[in-house]
Amino acid sequence: RRMEHLTCFLPGTIALGARELDPNGARTPEEDKATHKAWMEAAAALTETCVAMYLRQPTGVSPEVAEFPDAEPDFVDGDAYYVLRPETMESLFYMWRMTRNATYRQWGWDIFRRWNHSCRVDFETGAAGGNVTAVPSRFAFSGVRHVNVPQPRHDDTMQSFWLAESLKYALLLFSDDVVLA
Repeated sequence: RRMEHLTCFLPGTIALGARELDPNGARTPEEDKATHKAWMEAAAALTETCVAMYLRQPTGVSPEVAEFPDAEPDFVDGDAYYVLRPETMESLFYMWRMTRNATYRQWGWDIFRRWNHSCRVDFETGAAGGNVTAVPSRFAFSGVRHVNVPQPRHDDTMQSFWLAESLKYALLLFSDDVVLA
């Protein structure tokens, strides 16, 4: 009944697996179509859950862990901190590439804007968010200690995967296919 943010890589992996169903033709085309549809529906539903973990927080960023109480469709925050994780953006990228459903890009843009609002920190003032056109060298991004309070408190740590993965998948989500064919 606990789901870590790390689990949010799974929708992209499921979508990639659905694309590669039975390359050797051991099953009937009808079986492959039904399995593909079921896998893509599961990937879409899990992606929606991962995005909801962002959109339902006052800071707009996901808790590290969400808990799903008995017989409840909603979740509650388990571990309510955020460390700039890439997994949801990764799955949004793969789901966009597999389906061309513009919702995945919209969700990615929403999360990107929330990163900018709640995770970006001004070096000089320590203030969160701000004007996107400001001098970029004055800013860094930091994890958030409590995602469930409106005013973010930062952990003053920018994880290496923020640059290596989170921003990479955000860039790829909005890039032309030729960037990664």
